[in-house]
Amino acid sequence: MTPEKALAHFKYKLTKSWKPTAFDLEAYNALVEFVNQKQKQQLVDNQLFGKLYIYLYSQFTNYYKCSLVDDIPQKELNKILDKPLKAIVSELVDNNKLIDIEHYISNNNSLDGFIEVSYNDIADNLRVMVNASLNQFKK
Repeated sequence: MTPEKALAHFKYKLTKSWKPTAFDLEAYNALVEFVNQKQKQQLVDNQLFGKLYIYLYSQFTNYYKCSLVDDIPQKELNKILDKPLKAIVSELVDNNKLIDIEHYISNNNSLDGFIEVSYNDIADNLRVMVNASLNQFKK
């Protein structure tokens, strides 16, 4: 159960079922304020994630030619967020491999001497890039 659903449950009980005391109402209001503050702080603490989420949401609205109230962009973002990180890195590695081969062939007219970059090398490089960005843009 989410905090919001728990609060909605108690709000219902306090207004429809129970006869609340002044202390009950004070306790309920304190919980509401606590949940609101946590949600605000969560966005502040994860501002970089929020920026990327909103940017990609915008890109999906443009790609799918939909409005901000359509659920397609959010569903697409949720698919990405639901994927294991390793699967996302693997997709990047596979796509990069094809691009590297195309570039190598266009410059050398063959695959002779082509050296494939390993998954671990790319994953290590991504780890360094992500950490560098986190360090650069942290508050």
